[in-house]
Amino acid sequence: MPIAQQGFVPWYFNEATAMRKEFLKPKKMIHPNSRKSIAITKKAKKISNRQKAEMSCLIKQNSIGEKISWIRNNMIPGV
Repeated sequence: MPIAQQGFVPWYFNEATAMRKEFLKPKKMIHPNSRKSIAITKKAKKISNRQKAEMSCLIKQNSIGEKISWIRNNMIPGV
């Protein structure tokens, strides 16, 4: 099920789509060392780092949950 249909839209989803739309617009070339290109690069890097941090947090939580469920399933009753 897509994210929008679940009713939960992460905060970075809107920024990522905005950046994608920004890159798809036909524009004149900007200089690679310009302030505008640096700002766009900085914003894209920030979004990427946020997504990476959130994903690593979810992976940690998932591994801890698996460990807890394994312990619960393999406990000897009455001990």
